[in-house]
Formats: sequence, structure tokens, C-alpha cells
Amino acid sequence: MGQVDQKRQTAYNTSMDEILQNLMTRSLELSRQIAAQRIPHAARRDLNRMLAVADDRIRDLSREGVNCRRMHRQTRQFDEILAQAEQALHNAEQHFFLARLKY
Repeated sequence: MGQVDQKRQTAYNTSMDEILQNLMTRSLELSRQIAAQRIPHAARRDLNRMLAVADDRIRDLSREGVNCRRMHRQTRQFDEILAQAEQALHNAEQHFFLARLKY
């Protein structure tokens, strides 16, 4: 029985790590794209602010992930922060796309 629980816990930790890694990769890629594009200063500043909000949510998610590991389960707060992080990153990606089309 202990081996099954250990395998389940390992899969759970891997899943959380993959979620965080995916969000961080998307954020880093968007940051690089913002820096590489010729976008007016005001629009670039707004995009960087939006990206900062997404990065803050990712950092909060990482902190909550530590609590989840301690409790050996995914908490409701982790799910809420995950949804906020994904939404903030999605909004920043959409605004970047619109800025590229506009300028």
C-alpha cells in the first residue's frame, strides 16, 4: 500500500512542477517577445505591467505549491491562484498580440 501512495505522490508532485514550469516558460517567452518587438514605449510599459501581475501570480502559485506538498494534496487556494495566473498570462498574451497588430 505504501508504494502505491508514494507513486501517487510522485505523480502529483510532477504534475504541479509541470504546471509551474509551463507557466514560467510562457511568461519568459512573452517577456522576450515584448523586448524584441518594436512597440511604442507606453504600450511596452503596459505590457510589462501586465506581465508583472502574471509573474506575481506565478510566484504566489509556487508558494502555495509548497503548502500543497506539506499537506499532500492540492488545495482549493492553489486552484484559485492557478486560474488567476493563467488568466493574467492569457490577458498579457492577447494584449501583446493586439499591440503587434496595431503597431
